[in-house]
Amino acid sequence: MGTDLKGRELGKFLSERANGTYMAKYHNSNGQLKYILDKNLDNLRTKLETALTNDIHGIGGDGLDVTVNEFFSIWINKYKSNLAGTTKAGYRNAYNHIANAIGEMNLTDVRAIDFINLFDDMQEMGHKPSSIQQVKMISQQIFQAALSNDFISKNPLLGVILYSKKEIKKMVLSDIEIERFFTYIHKAKYDWENLYQLLYLTGMRSGEIRSLIWDNINFKKMQITIDRTVREINKNGERKFEINNPKTKSSSRIIPITPAIEKVLITHKGNNETVDIDTYSEFGDLVFTKNGKMISQSSLCSSLRSIEKYMNDERLVIQHLHPHMFRHMFTSQAIASGMNIKNVSAILGHKSIRTTLDIYDHPTQDNLKDSMSKFKAIGVKMV
Repeated sequence: MGTDLKGRELGKFLSERANGTYMAKYHNSNGQLKYILDKNLDNLRTKLETALTNDIHGIGGDGLDVTVNEFFSIWINKYKSNLAGTTKAGYRNAYNHIANAIGEMNLTDVRAIDFINLFDDMQEMGHKPSSIQQVKMISQQIFQAALSNDFISKNPLLGVILYSKKEIKKMVLSDIEIERFFTYIHKAKYDWENLYQLLYLTGMRSGEIRSLIWDNINFKKMQITIDRTVREINKNGERKFEINNPKTKSSSRIIPITPAIEKVLITHKGNNETVDIDTYSEFGDLVFTKNGKMISQSSLCSSLRSIEKYMNDERLVIQHLHPHMFRHMFTSQAIASGMNIKNVSAILGHKSIRTTLDIYDHPTQDNLKDSMSKFKAIGVKMV
């Protein structure tokens, strides 16, 4: 039994140091001497209990050795032990989404982008907002418990926002804003001007366009084959790219090349040849790169934030620029232009037109004015 500075017993493994900090000192099952420090005695007891529980389960004493799946097992049994069986089963079912995306990753390797990808994927697959919100809520609780027990230094869910339908509508620019955006990036000579143009003209996902290779583009048949995507993962603490098949069967698709798309691709190919950029990498002959390497999602987001800032500095007011915004813009413009909704859904790679209509169709004021101008009243005399 250890004691505090006044000689009072604190319990097994516990003691108080000369500077007033409390310390837990114990040997784990491998015989290694472990120390845990905290200025608060109750916090230290909680940390010690968790560390001993982890040791029983054969889990290392810090986040470097603990996967998300391993910590979830401790969390659901320790922190949610008083839940009813049906409620706990609901938690486990919701957690399956997390497990499939990041379950095998170490706690310390998980980043905000991993959750952004997870929530985007769930939205694309047609999950209800309430289901996505439940997954986020469980994720927050799991990682907050990991933070409280010093497995991680920061909760990666901080700053991750789930947009409501009302907020998503803000992502769709008006006709004037679209023209303003593309005029600005052309004059400013942004490196990824053609990438943003192609996102808007095709409705491709960010992972699809970043992993697009020239072999996917057939100028004779005038079509683009979408048969791969890229995800950013952690391997042994190092950020890496991984090429995967599209997430659903319907995501593998053919996008027809229009004259506008052809012009963008030919212009971009010519620009690459002019500056002699080697676009061939371990992932194939990539259409778009960053200095000849795979473009990360964070780089795209950072680029758009920079464009937004500079445009606003010049009083060219524009907001909510994000790579996924172009997909929403394509859908709204395609439907407003009179494209058949089933064809739009197929080009987007949706398995259901309901997903297309519920999530991606945002009538703008320009669309509404145009539609109203086509309305023909019967029996009303014009004076």
